[in-house]
Amino acid sequence: MTKNDRTHDDERAARMVRAARRFSGESQDDDTPITAQEEALMAEVKSQHPRHTREELREMARALARAR
Repeated sequence: MTKNDRTHDDERAARMVRAARRFSGESQDDDTPITAQEEALMAEVKSQHPRHTREELREMARALARAR
């Protein structure tokens, strides 16, 4: 891996971390605009990991309790 490849990978990783922090709401002080690539990454993560409803979480808890 060349130095240029490592630099590119480091920059990509930094963008992903920044996007993740922005996505989770932990970077209120970061006013750097989100790029289209970061928006796409956040949309992809959202689509792959939907948030569960309260009822789904209750059912999961009940299933875990029954398994014990």
